[in-house]
Formats: sequence, structure tokens, C-alpha cells
Amino acid sequence: MFHPTQRTWAMAASWTTCAEFVDEPCRIYKELYYTKNIGAEWIYVTNYVFDFEWGQSISAKAAGIAIPDDRIWVTRDDKNTGHQGTSKKINWSVAIDLFVSEDYFKSTPTLALKSGNTIIKTPQYMFVSCSFSDQLRVKIYSSTFRSGFLNLKQVYLPKDATLSASFTLMDTSEEQVFLFLENHGLKSPFGNLYISDTNARSFTLSMENVIKGTAVDFERVTSLDGTFIVNKYEDGKTPAV
Repeated sequence: MFHPTQRTWAMAASWTTCAEFVDEPCRIYKELYYTKNIGAEWIYVTNYVFDFEWGQSISAKAAGIAIPDDRIWVTRDDKNTGHQGTSKKINWSVAIDLFVSEDYFKSTPTLALKSGNTIIKTPQYMFVSCSFSDQLRVKIYSSTFRSGFLNLKQVYLPKDATLSASFTLMDTSEEQVFLFLENHGLKSPFGNLYISDTNARSFTLSMENVIKGTAVDFERVTSLDGTFIVNKYEDGKTPAV
């Protein structure tokens, strides 16, 4: 993952192998590294990593908002001492937390969000999924570049949206966010589309029963600002609007 503004900087993660553990039991987990010279040298950051992002943003840079270039966001299980799960995660975990560091974990990182599992970041917004105690559903937190992405708060969603087990960020180009939620269940071919305010704090229903296959049927028309095409399911009983 390349840095948003520093062309020679990048982060990457790799899994350990049993060959690395000569005098102790094998432990398979993901390690995070960074480079500042396009990969000529990789420096270790931390282990038991799930997601990671650079803290910098081209939008913040353009607006004159100061964010340290070395700031990184990492979700990890800091209490795990055994194997880290390598399969594609279906359930969420309360053991994974979100951390922020400005010195690549040389000092103790700041715990930014308990149970923060995954990070989705654009130049304008950052979203973090946090596991409920049942480890089946998630609540969503958001922040914007104006706070350096530090002001994470839980987003307001309609009541039916809180049943979601996952979410997909569809578009952030118009100073608002389109969010797709699988609140009909993971096996359903449909979900609902929600739209936010400019701070991505409050969402309202934009369209229900949006079709999803391998991807959500949602497209932005690049030649027409603010225009989107969505494929919606109608059961034939309710007149289309």
C-alpha cells in the first residue's frame, strides 16, 4: 500500500512460516512492515495485523490540514499469542482493536477504537467496522479528513440498517457517502442503499432491494455529476416509483 503523498513510502504485510520458529512452537500470524525507499529496505512494525492504512490524505493536504506523514492506522489482536486465523473472516471479533501510531509502534500506540475490525479509507472519509458482542453484526464508525480522521464517532443509521453483518462503501465523490448494507442477510441477493450527510455521520434510506451478485449493481455516471445507475428488485406487487 503506497503512501498518499510520499511517492517512495509504502506498507505491506506478510504471513510468518513455521520455518522461522526454530527454538519455539510454530505460530502463524501476519506481520506489518514499512519502507521509505520503494522497498529497498523493509522495517518491521507489529504483528497479528488485520487491516492497515496510512493516516495522510491528499484532501487534507490540499486544505492545509496538518496530518503527520508517519501516522498509520492498524487493526490487530494485541493479546493473541498463538495462530492468527488465515481463513476469510465471516464472523467479526471483539478481540481485534483499532490503533493509531505516529512512530510505527516504536512507542505504545493509541487505542483508537475497541473492537475495530476493518478500515475503509478514502481521501475524504474513514470508516471502521466494530464488532457487536455477538461477533455476528457490526456497527460503523466514521471520521473525515478535517479532523485528521481522529474524530471517530458511531454513525446514525435507520433501525433496519443496524441488523447488518457487513457493509460496502459505494461512492464518496459528491461530499456525501453511498453505503450498501446487507441487512437482508448474507445469503440474500438484495440489500439496501443509504446516503449520508456531508460528515458521513447520519444516513437515510436511498433505495431498498438493490441487487447484488458478485458485486453491487451500482454505477456512477462519470460524465454526469451526481448521477448514478442502480439495479433494483421489484416483486411485481408494489408499483415502481
